[in-house]
Amino acid sequence: MKRNTYFDFLRGFAIMMVVGIHTYTLGEDSTVVRQMLNTAVPLFIAISGYFLSQKKMENKDDYRSFLKKQLPKVYLPVLVWSLPLYALTLYSGSSIIKQTILLLICGLSIYYFVAFIMQCYVVLPVINNCISGNKRRGGVIVSCLISFAWTAGVEYMNTIQGKGIPLILYAGPLPCWLMFFVLGVMIGHKPERNYSIILPIAITILGFVLSVIESEYLLDHYGKGVGIKPSSFIYSAGMIFLMFSSKLENLIRRTGAIYRFIIWIGSLSFGIYLIHCYFISFCVRRLPIDSWLLQWSLALFLTVVFILIIRKLLPTKYHKYLGI
Repeated sequence: MKRNTYFDFLRGFAIMMVVGIHTYTLGEDSTVVRQMLNTAVPLFIAISGYFLSQKKMENKDDYRSFLKKQLPKVYLPVLVWSLPLYALTLYSGSSIIKQTILLLICGLSIYYFVAFIMQCYVVLPVINNCISGNKRRGGVIVSCLISFAWTAGVEYMNTIQGKGIPLILYAGPLPCWLMFFVLGVMIGHKPERNYSIILPIAITILGFVLSVIESEYLLDHYGKGVGIKPSSFIYSAGMIFLMFSSKLENLIRRTGAIYRFIIWIGSLSFGIYLIHCYFISFCVRRLPIDSWLLQWSLALFLTVVFILIIRKLLPTKYHKYLGI
């Protein structure tokens, strides 16, 4: 299949939002703008579903070959970039057994995304079967119900009850983001993407308004609640259908230099995801910078420069092990 650079644009757009999320400071920055960024992870997941839906797995050998290729591609870089955090936690006196388990299950830092996407690789044939033909609507509805139920449970336990469940345990399991992967697979089954965008726009606006209202309520009553929640999933679902539309693609392609820059960022997106939190924690947060926009820009800039330097210094054959 010929490469469509628009999806590199979407990856670039999504990873820029991810960096924005991780430079956000609760209480100091706009809750409204923060809610706009909540579509970042769902967008990445839907893009993965879109392309994986077109993988041909006609027998068990195809499936085994697929897993043998895809799983190490994402898992090995996470292990590599988790090692500095692993060493730091052990140095600080943490349990070696606990930290080793977290290392192996992608539980250090924000690497839950890789734990989730590997589960998607494993169940891809099941998902393809569940939303094929006349079963499509039922499969999508079931996946949405699963994700909404999981998200509501997470909100209740973590935000309202304050249980402090680790990120890997509430955001890493398959049910959390399942609906977005299924939506991506569903759209991938009809790759022309020329559907009407009226309903996606309506869902996006409704979900965003609800997300802002819900976030403000949770912040006022519980002091947190800007991230994962049912309303943000409604908003993200609308955004996915909107961003995947060929109509919006044709409009965005006219943006010239900005479009090409974001495509370039998209080509580096996995490396940026793996590395950027190091620069946020050990550099950006230690500087006397009050502006969210400046912190966001600096974190992205330093991460990209670092990736380019590493690419230059290391032979190409090692790049895949670092995800760059």
